Amino acid sequence: MGRIFLIAILLIVYGSLYPFHFEVRHLAASPVWLLFHSWPSAMERSVWVDAAVNVLIYLPLGFFGGLCIGRWKALLLGCSLSAAIEMLQLYDFSRTCSSLDLVTNTAGTAAGICLVHLYGRKMKRLRMESAVRSSLRPSPALLLLCFWIAALSFPFIPHLRLSPLRAKVALLLHPSFALLETITAVFAWLAVARLLEEIRLGRTGLALMMLLVPAKLLVANRTFTWSELAGAGCAWILWSAWLLRNNRRSWLLAWMAVAVLLVRGLAPFYWQNPASPFSWTPFAGFFETDKTSAAMIFFNKSFLYGTVVWFFAQVGCPLLVAGLGVAGLLGLIEVVQTHLPGRTPEITDPFYTLVLATVLKFLEAADRHRPPASQRTGSVRM
Repeated sequence: MGRIFLIAILLIVYGSLYPFHFEVRHLAASPVWLLFHSWPSAMERSVWVDAAVNVLIYLPLGFFGGLCIGRWKALLLGCSLSAAIEMLQLYDFSRTCSSLDLVTNTAGTAAGICLVHLYGRKMKRLRMESAVRSSLRPSPALLLLCFWIAALSFPFIPHLRLSPLRAKVALLLHPSFALLETITAVFAWLAVARLLEEIRLGRTGLALMMLLVPAKLLVANRTFTWSELAGAGCAWILWSAWLLRNNRRSWLLAWMAVAVLLVRGLAPFYWQNPASPFSWTPFAGFFETDKTSAAMIFFNKSFLYGTVVWFFAQVGCPLLVAGLGVAGLLGLIEVVQTHLPGRTPEITDPFYTLVLATVLKFLEAADRHRPPASQRTGSVRM
């Protein structure tokens, strides 16, 4: 519960200051004075939408804060955090300071605290159930699922204005399908289904996760494609009708993952001469890309390469050995990419796969040596 509370705080800080375009400004008065004299001049529809979003964003802080640190402390924290962020936004040229935001943020915190009063006991009982504790404990499967959720929902900023939503819907009215994108989506969602099975969330969890695809319409600068949607639908059918009942599903998914890596890495399958230069500097491409694109690439590659390593570990290969094998395959693909147009061959992918395999190994070891819940917590009286 404490980790969720901390995550809620970090997401609020991130979402309130993104994209972090700060500049030194000479303010006409103190930040506190400006904060309390910054009420909107007109209560337009967009202002009401922002107010509703603010309440929803701070509601988890109030709820989990009320459970972790107490109700009054959570309310004070929500108000103080909001005030600090609003005053910090005075130095961010892409943001505006608003006392209405302070009021609605505090109201959202208070609403979360009210939910603690209504559902706090049930939440604590649910938290102590073995199935829930098993699903939420740190593990390789949970980390990979977090990468996938981040890939779908980055930059984590809700955008509920009607004009951009209409523009996104208008684009969807002219459907187009990309075969490579559809194949990748099919594998990704089959991998998600297997990861959810590992943490005991099953098809219900898969159905809820798939809602993240259309929900991209409500995320700033994101939308879904029909290829993504078709891939998710095909994956659901394949998983429900075939793989769920196949005892060799991890083995099949492991080699499917290898095929996806080869197809993605070698497209557009056109040989060119002379060869492009190979970069031996890890993460050079990330630093040369804008922050938003780099983050999305990072989350997608973390999920894809991590699941390939994890699937081979599931069929009996040690994680570090699987990491070396996948890194070697990616290295060969990068070498071939020196003769493929539109590619930037570099050492980043093989190197990062080894780092990722090491992280997964640490999580696997910690999870394996964790004592049973009954030994860690003892009996719980509610």
